[in-house]
Amino acid sequence: MRVERFPDGSASLLFRALGAGRGDVSVAGPRTRALFKNAPPSELAIAVQFKPGSALPVFGIPVNELTDRIVRLEAVWGDAAQPLLDAMLETSDTKTILRALEAALLARSRRTGESTSATLARRAARLIADRVQSTPMNDLAAELGVTARHLRRAFVETVGVGPKEFARMMRLQRVLRVADTPNRSWSALAVEAGYYDQAHLIGEFRALVGTTPAAFSKREPAPSLRW
Repeated sequence: MRVERFPDGSASLLFRALGAGRGDVSVAGPRTRALFKNAPPSELAIAVQFKPGSALPVFGIPVNELTDRIVRLEAVWGDAAQPLLDAMLETSDTKTILRALEAALLARSRRTGESTSATLARRAARLIADRVQSTPMNDLAAELGVTARHLRRAFVETVGVGPKEFARMMRLQRVLRVADTPNRSWSALAVEAGYYDQAHLIGEFRALVGTTPAAFSKREPAPSLRW
């Protein structure tokens, strides 16, 4: 199975059932560069993707500690990870597995709660994602009623990257959504996605994905899991 992860500011959790009562649960922090890898086959794979800024109450540690990392859930939850894995491996029924996973994540989130700094960071992330043109850091902080330093600190801890890096990711996501559209104009798309020009788009795309937009759009699609 081919696994693809693109920079989008999200963190993820992946459960794999490997057969014969074996399996694992992994946590993936936000990516700052695309990841392409081939994973061994599994009987079942379930991925949970957290919206930017939403993983902190579930994981219980600063999200920037997980940036560009994939670790087993026990490295984050400690002993609390094993009961969840056991419950998910006790059955082959997908709905039962999903219920067990949902219950565990909700319980963890409610127990940890969300700080005012995390709420601030999530609000900032939504504003950045919704705006095609980038808002200067000082202006965004003033709009939210905090200092730029406080906003950046809260954002890094909650989202896993800084606001400027997150804005780059949002521009990339706008391009990825239409990269496979036939006869697209890269110069027009650059402006629509918030880049200065086509050269800016190509440079950032290469930095984040490892290839040019044109080469990426011509790739042979393969069965994959994006998480």
